[in-house]
Amino acid sequence: MSEASPDKPDDAAAAEPTTAVQEPITDTATVESAADEAARERRGFLSGLVPKLAIMVAVIAVMIAAALWWQYRQFYVELSGDDSFLLEGLEDTRASVRRLEDEIQALRGELAASETAVDSFRDDVEALPVELRALGRRVEALQGGQLDSRDSWLREQAEYYLVLANVELGLGRRVGSAIAALELADDVLRDLGDPGLVDVRSAIAEELQDLRGVPQPDLEGFAVNLGGLMSRVPNLPMRPASPEDFGAPEESLDDVEPGLGRLLERTRGAVTSIVRIERQEEPVGRVLTESERRLVRHQLTLELQIARTAVLERRQAVFRASLVAADDILNRDFDIADRSIVETRALLGELMRAELSPTLPDIGDSLTLLRNASGGE
Repeated sequence: MSEASPDKPDDAAAAEPTTAVQEPITDTATVESAADEAARERRGFLSGLVPKLAIMVAVIAVMIAAALWWQYRQFYVELSGDDSFLLEGLEDTRASVRRLEDEIQALRGELAASETAVDSFRDDVEALPVELRALGRRVEALQGGQLDSRDSWLREQAEYYLVLANVELGLGRRVGSAIAALELADDVLRDLGDPGLVDVRSAIAEELQDLRGVPQPDLEGFAVNLGGLMSRVPNLPMRPASPEDFGAPEESLDDVEPGLGRLLERTRGAVTSIVRIERQEEPVGRVLTESERRLVRHQLTLELQIARTAVLERRQAVFRASLVAADDILNRDFDIADRSIVETRALLGELMRAELSPTLPDIGDSLTLLRNASGGE
C-alpha cells in the first residue's frame, strides 16, 4: 500500500499532459463544424432564392402576357366593328348601284320616247316642202294672178323656215340648224322684197345675233373623254390595302444591362412584334377584298356611263352629280398620289365646269311678226 500510493501522483501527472494535448483537437473540430454549418446555411439560402426569383419572373411574364392579350383583344374588337361598318357600306353601295341602274333604264326609256317624238315631228316638218312645191305647181298652172301667188308661196316658204328654226332650237337645242333656217328665211324674204316685212327681217337679224352669241359646248368631245376614262378604269391604281411601313423596327439592346434585363427586353420585343397598334395621323384606306375592288371599279364605270348619257341628253344636274360621285370614288379608294389618278381627277374637274345646256334666246318674235303682217294668213 505504501508503494502504491507514491505511484498515484505519477499517474495523475501522466494523465494531465494527455488532457492538455487533446484540448486543441477539440477546438479544431468545433471550427470545422461551424464552417460546415455556415456553408449549409449559404446553400439553403441560395436554394431558397432561386425558386423565389423564378416565381417573380413567372409573375412578371404572366402580367406582360395579360397586358398584351388585352391590347390584342381590344384591337380585334375594333377590327370587328370596322368590318361591320364596311359590310354596311358595301350593302349601301350595292343598293345605290341597283338604284342607278334602274334610273339609267328609265332615262333610256325616256330618251327613246323623246327620239321617237322628235323623229315623228321631223317627218311632219320635212313633208312641208313637198306640199309647198305642189302648191307652187298648182299656182303656176293657174291663169292670171301669178305675182300674188308667187308672193304668197314665198311667204309660206319663209314661215316654214322660221317654224323649222324654232323646232330645231326648242326640241333639239341645235343652234347651228336654227341659224341655218333663219338665214334661209331671211334670203326668201329678201327675194320677196315686200317693204311691209322689214320688221320681220329686223327681228330675224336680232335673233341671228343672239344665236351666234350662244356658247357651243363640245358635247362630242365630252362624250369621247368620258369614253376614254371608262376604258382606263380597269388599269387605274387603287389605294393599298394596308400601310407599307406596318412592321416595327428592331430596337437596339446595347444600352440594356446584360442578364435578366436584356432577356426581358428580348421577350417583350418578340411578343410586341406579333401585334402592333399604331395611331395614324392620316386616314388609312379601307381594306377591300378582291370582289369589293371589282365592285368599286364597276361603280366608277357606271358613274362615268351615267355622265356620258347625261351629255347626250344635255342633263346638266345628272352630269355634274355623276362626275362628283366618280371623283369621290377616286379620292376614297384609289391612289390619289399616282399620276394617272391626278390627271383623271383634273379632267373630271374640267368637265364639271362645262355647261351642257346654255341659256337659249327666244326666236319666236320673227315668226309672230310674219304671221301678223298684212297679207299673211
